[in-house]
Amino acid sequence: MANYQRTKRTASGVSTGDPAVGELILNTASGYLYTTRDDGALVLINNGIPGPTGPTGPSGVVGPSGYTSERYFLNAFDTTTQTNPSAASGNAFTYNTVVDSRGVSVVSGSMIQVANAGVYNIQFSAQLEKSSANKEDVDIWLSKNNVNVPWSATTIVVEGSSDRQVAAWNFFLSMDTNEFAQLYWHSDDLNVVALAASGHVVPAHPDIPSIILTVNNVD
Repeated sequence: MANYQRTKRTASGVSTGDPAVGELILNTASGYLYTTRDDGALVLINNGIPGPTGPTGPSGVVGPSGYTSERYFLNAFDTTTQTNPSAASGNAFTYNTVVDSRGVSVVSGSMIQVANAGVYNIQFSAQLEKSSANKEDVDIWLSKNNVNVPWSATTIVVEGSSDRQVAAWNFFLSMDTNEFAQLYWHSDDLNVVALAASGHVVPAHPDIPSIILTVNNVD
């Protein structure tokens, strides 16, 4: 009948007499396994060299690709001076030049329309000027789908004749497919304009649009 026993372990050297006859002892430092024969001789059973690597198992199923967000954008401006024909209504800023775009368009001159749902960053800078002497307020606000966005207006004060002020800030707006936004401005003074200026030669430098518009999706 076979006898079962636990293998002894040691981290130090193995000497004759340890293990006992038929007993196994493993040197954990070297990986060598020893026993003692009936004649008392210490025998090395293995030399601790790792066996050959087994065959590689089959590859697992490749997981789905991660989500990549498409980037949509618009870069536009206007080369004309935009006037204030009536103190009774707001004026939608217009854009007659699109420099580059993907998924965002200018429709009917003033509407910023998106082809894909998302959250969009709408940034602008507009150069305002007035020809009369008194100072006047200019209100600028955001509209979405022909509805004014609540609490989106800001007032710029143009101080006097030939005074110029730059209005520049941004809005974050959640929009669904084919929805559109517009930027509006208003002043009680009909002499206020969004000014475009060109022909600067001393020194030569680029012309000044009445408004610059950039739009990009952020989510």
